[in-house]
Amino acid sequence: MRNTSTLHCLREALADHVHGFDKALALAAASGIVTGLAFAAVIPTAQTLGGVETVLELGFWQWIAVLAVLAVLAGVIDYFKSAIAYNSALDFMDIALHGIGDKITSLPLGWFGKGTAGRLSRFVTHDLMSIGQSFAHLIAPIVVGISSIATLCITMVLWDWRIGLTLIVPLPLLWAAGKWSTMLLHRGADAMLDLDFEASSRLVEFAVCQGALRSCGASHPYQPLDDALDARTAGQRRSLRYSVAANLISNMAGQLLPVAMIVVCTALTLQGSLSPLTGIACMGVSLRFSTTVVDMFSMLLGVEESRKALDYYLSVMREQPLPEPAESRPATQPGAVELDHVRFGYHDSATVLDDISWKAEPGSMIAVVGPSGSGKTTMAKLIARFYDTNAGTVRVGGLDVRDQRASDVLSQLSMVFQDVYLFQGTLADNIRLGRLDASDDDVMRAAQLAGVSEIADRLPDGWNTNVGEGGRSLSGGERQRVSIARALLKQAPIVLFDEATSALDVENEAHINDCMAQIRATSTVIVIAHKLETIRNADLIVVMGNDGHITQRGTHNELIAQDGMYREFYKARCQAESWSL
Repeated sequence: MRNTSTLHCLREALADHVHGFDKALALAAASGIVTGLAFAAVIPTAQTLGGVETVLELGFWQWIAVLAVLAVLAGVIDYFKSAIAYNSALDFMDIALHGIGDKITSLPLGWFGKGTAGRLSRFVTHDLMSIGQSFAHLIAPIVVGISSIATLCITMVLWDWRIGLTLIVPLPLLWAAGKWSTMLLHRGADAMLDLDFEASSRLVEFAVCQGALRSCGASHPYQPLDDALDARTAGQRRSLRYSVAANLISNMAGQLLPVAMIVVCTALTLQGSLSPLTGIACMGVSLRFSTTVVDMFSMLLGVEESRKALDYYLSVMREQPLPEPAESRPATQPGAVELDHVRFGYHDSATVLDDISWKAEPGSMIAVVGPSGSGKTTMAKLIARFYDTNAGTVRVGGLDVRDQRASDVLSQLSMVFQDVYLFQGTLADNIRLGRLDASDDDVMRAAQLAGVSEIADRLPDGWNTNVGEGGRSLSGGERQRVSIARALLKQAPIVLFDEATSALDVENEAHINDCMAQIRATSTVIVIAHKLETIRNADLIVVMGNDGHITQRGTHNELIAQDGMYREFYKARCQAESWSL
């Protein structure tokens, strides 16, 4: 993406609102031309002041009038240019916020990996404003600088080719210095990005896991956080050195122009080609010219500082959702789920699932068991089309998931995971997420079946109790009950349970197993679990091996009657249940 100019990327980011930005650039170019002409007009004004009667048939006061007109014209153009540039910045921030929101709802759930939330959060809270500043404060002034420099160079060549060349010859060197400065700036920014994310992640981890850290006596000092912050501080120092070097190079290069102009103007004055007053005016114009060049390069560096954030935003917006048809065909077997010779790996070099085939008939219960890393959760993700298979077919409702819209696939599914996230709000608000148009009676009925009513009775404000961010005011088992209530309220024909009872106490586990039995009466249930109480009544148990293959399949009674992994698993569980303290 670095091969694409920053201006092109900024225009792409504005999408359909780019016409306003283009208008601001056009006005900036016009402002630069007027400004360049104003710089150039200083010299004939100085000539007429120094004794020359007229220049281009205009006397001193007429040149003063020209300067006044140019100043007013530049001010008017700058006003409209600035207003439109500000509007472009506001347009971008509005487009970006809505665009990111719309985009992430269309991307496959597999796109959301570790660090995604942190990157998006940083973009919305920090990077978005940085890009907006480029639109509002930097791009238009850069165009003003470029057009004023070009205008002044042309007029000076026409007035005196020697002075014109003195302005033009250093420009390639200044451009090279600017590119070098930009390269150094990028190197510093690239070095800091990963360090910023690592420090942020460790800080969140430190805040969230205080209970576990204090119980282990590891909360102070917390070495991973200290190491991340130390690395970030060291990275900031390196980045600062790069930034200082970049600014030093651009500023030193910018001093070439006034030095060269002073030498040339002095020589021309001593030769008698310029009057002393005109020579001084030329030196003053050259100083203003060099200031414009240095300011322009400083603003270019400012724009490049936001380039990393702009690249990230465009990379998100360029992400393509999984292909899907314009319309889904009606389900031929509502509630049916089938994996047909499925092969899948998150990376080409590693296969997680290999030649997996099984089918859940409508209203049946399928249990998937196996060691950690055997691909159980991956199956659930493929059913929900977090990813597409590398080979084989996943069918939901009798249709290939690739022949259905993502929203239609998910409308057939309710998913209950081990780690339940509750949103800031009340218990009822969180349950209603299962079906937003549900009536209050439906919400209360689902809550009663899932045992959430008991939770509400214990809370200080009952149903109006705010569960806190992530539901941290509730226990893990209580959050699971809310998640079950969502599934009951949605009344989806297929319900996926992924390790939903693995970390619960006996009371909560028993309650959730009762809820699963109620859901089984109306929906197909697919359970990924380790506990016998959860899986022994399944119509089909699929046993996964460490190599991503199915090693056994059958009912509980069939599997314990034959040698294999499931029988060993059953013996180990029975032995564990007989333990006592």
